[in-house]
Formats: sequence, C-alpha cells, structure tokens
Amino acid sequence: MTPRLAVLIDADNISSKFVERLFEEVATLGSPTIRRVYGDIARADAKGWAEATERFALLSRRQFVQTTGKNATDISMVIDAMDIMATDRVDGFCLVSSDSDFTPLAIRLREQGMMVYGFGATKAAECFRSACGQFVNIGDAARGLSASEKQSASHLVQATKLIKNALAASSATDGITTLSWIGDYIKRQAPEFSANHCGPGKLKKLVLETEKFEVLGAQRVQARR
Repeated sequence: MTPRLAVLIDADNISSKFVERLFEEVATLGSPTIRRVYGDIARADAKGWAEATERFALLSRRQFVQTTGKNATDISMVIDAMDIMATDRVDGFCLVSSDSDFTPLAIRLREQGMMVYGFGATKAAECFRSACGQFVNIGDAARGLSASEKQSASHLVQATKLIKNALAASSATDGITTLSWIGDYIKRQAPEFSANHCGPGKLKKLVLETEKFEVLGAQRVQARR
C-alpha cells in the first residue's frame, strides 16, 4: 500500500521555485494526500507562490506578519501537524523547511511512529536533518541545472518510482526481489523507458544511481534502510 503523506511547506523559509523538485521527490516516497503551504505568501515571492498553489493544489494557510520576530507560521504548521497526526489520516510527514525550530516537531512525530522526511537547503541545521528519518536537499538540487542534468534527474525520479512499484508488486514478503524481476516489471509497465535506460548491463547501474536501493548478493534488490 502506498504511504499517505502530509506535505507541509514553510513558505517563509523555502522559495516557490523549488516546489516542482519537491513533489518529484515526494512522488518517490508516497502519495501527497495532504498538501499545505504556510506563511505570508502574498508578501514574499507572491507571484511564484500563487502559481505554485494553483499548479500543485496546495491549501494555503496564510499568516500575516504583524510583528517582527514572531513565529506565527511555525506555530500554525506545528498545530496542523499535531492535528493531522491525531486523526490518523497519514502514514508520514514531509516537513519542507530549513528552520531548526521544526526539530522538536520532527522528533515528536517520529516518536509516534510516523515517517518523517525533511526537505530544505544546505543551510538547514544539522539538528533538524538528524531529527528527520531522511533529509533531501532540494535547494541545491534545483539550482543551476543544465538541460541534460534536468533530463537525467527526471529519468532517475521515474526509475525510482518504477523500482519501488516493482518491489511492491513482487511476491516477496521480505521486500527483496531479483534484479531480473524488476527488469521484467519495467519492460511491462514502461517499455519506452526500459528501452532507453534498462538495456543490457544498465539496470544494475540505474538501480544504484537512484541512491534509494541497494543490490545484494545473487542480484537481489532492496530499498535502503
């Protein structure tokens, strides 16, 4: 079963130009059932966030900045996260920010058995990175890519989804299946992708390039722990 994820975005801390990259990464982890953006989006990067809100079906939790130094955005995001967790509507959270103030929230969610993924930039504090089960640097990844690099990144995102689906579709109960099974699955589900990227000798390299899976002995594949 595909994990249900709540994607909570701190717009005061993350630029709208990284949203596309964000949802490409989220798609490899699960289904973004809940999508919310927090902050005074009409004030900073207004046009970009207005477009992103419409394009990615984000529910806006707009916070007006009335007093310098107040953390209205952080508080609103934390309250929503706790409410969502209490209603048992999702299996995990994607906390999109580089703000160390969300470290206690990440820790609390993990204590409750939730999967917690952090998304931010290089500047993200180490304490926040460590508090998340996995941290993805979307800031640097989305900056200054050439056309060929963007194409390469896109095919890795697609490959990750296909490999993950192949593992889920196999009859293995331990989450481990063979490289040949994955190759056959991709040929059936995405023949054009298979022809371009999964030729002889390429599939193992592709699996490793995603950095989401590892190849064990006897050419068996499992998701990284």
